Amino acid sequence: EYTQAANAAELQVPGEAVARALHTLVGGSRIAKIQPIADITAPAEALVNHAQRENAINTNQRRLLQRAAQWLEAFLAGEPDSAQATLALVDEFNIALSSALSERPETDNAERNSLLALSGLILDGRQFLRSWRAQTGVPAQYDTLVAELRSIADAASGVPEVEPLVEAMLALYRCSAEIGLHYHSYNALLQAHLDLENMLDRIAAGQQPEAVSTTEHMRELVTQDEALIQRLADSNRDETEEQSDAEQDALDEEIVAIFLEESQDLIEEVEASVVKWLSDQKELSYLESLLRPLHTIKGGARMAGLEEVGNLCHEFESLLESASNQDVKINAGFFKKISNYLADL
Repeated sequence: EYTQAANAAELQVPGEAVARALHTLVGGSRIAKIQPIADITAPAEALVNHAQRENAINTNQRRLLQRAAQWLEAFLAGEPDSAQATLALVDEFNIALSSALSERPETDNAERNSLLALSGLILDGRQFLRSWRAQTGVPAQYDTLVAELRSIADAASGVPEVEPLVEAMLALYRCSAEIGLHYHSYNALLQAHLDLENMLDRIAAGQQPEAVSTTEHMRELVTQDEALIQRLADSNRDETEEQSDAEQDALDEEIVAIFLEESQDLIEEVEASVVKWLSDQKELSYLESLLRPLHTIKGGARMAGLEEVGNLCHEFESLLESASNQDVKINAGFFKKISNYLADL
């Protein structure tokens, strides 16, 4: 109703009904594990919350909300856009949010200035995540970012909505530092930084922050990542700190054996998705189905000391993400690279 009314009343700020509807869609889609809806509605909810706080919305922001409504109608009608188009719309929302948050006016209120100083960390956090995705290792600023998030968590000990969110962020950052920042964790942390920004804004305005579904989503990702880390670490639990070269070699072989056993099903999953995609090259949903197992294999390989396998998976993963972001064309050359990566793996 809002997007239809907005055509007649230009630049009308969304009301509480819109915010509640989006909040329900975000939570419900994540519980039902309908990730495309969550990916679209989460940044849309953040954009609506920002517009309500500022009591203003621009033409581009309104246009994005209209496109989100059209996307949702098509998805629920059984006519979803391609994965590529969905990811492009998510990126547009994130860019619009970053732009809106960076243009907020300053104020002389001491409390708000203090909170906006913390918000500077959130903006740095989003840039930090983008930098991390562009390289193979953990960025040098990791320890600083984690320390500052810990400071926010300590300061928010009396705010039950903020503390769980930041604690979940810290847990997911720790897992990502061990096995790498995969696509789902990247999106979840990016949304978490935006949610934290919104919470700090509400506190600065004297309002009570609201709990967000991103917290539970990150906890689920942490559980999955910790399970992989634990399986690889179990083999070393009963070993003494001082081992002979022979014992260390035996342990290394055991870790590699565990990795090979755990990764077999994942490699078969990757192979099956590639084979299906090659036979149906216009179906872009295989992009998403390949990213998760590839990242898990990459993390396990690096923990097992198999750097060549880890680097191969990283290159494969980067190619798929470039296709999702429309940085490379999905053509015959692209599928040849996919086939070569699978053969090497």
